[in-house]
Amino acid sequence: MLLNDPAVPANQLDRLHLGCGLTTPSGWLHMDGSWGARLARRPLLRGTLRALRLAPPALFEVPWSPDILIHDLRDRLPFPDHSFRAVYCSHTLEHLYLHEARSLLRECLR
Repeated sequence: MLLNDPAVPANQLDRLHLGCGLTTPSGWLHMDGSWGARLARRPLLRGTLRALRLAPPALFEVPWSPDILIHDLRDRLPFPDHSFRAVYCSHTLEHLYLHEARSLLRECLR
């Protein structure tokens, strides 16, 4: 996990990237709750879905980073108040209902 990565200075772990998808530059804590990110962490389930052809084949070829913290962004962020000096969120809010987006933005400010 990125939090334990000795290549990333501790003072740079105060930057949070929400809804990161496949974009995971170093120096950021990356968070995503998509099914693709979740499946990347479960190779047995991924292999089963692939073998049973229950998902499109292209889904299994996406190179998800193992450094992504899996979290549903509709839920409270699992960090104490004032944990980050920067929060980046691109192409994410439009996937949420208005009340969920507002809640996430309040969490970012927290």
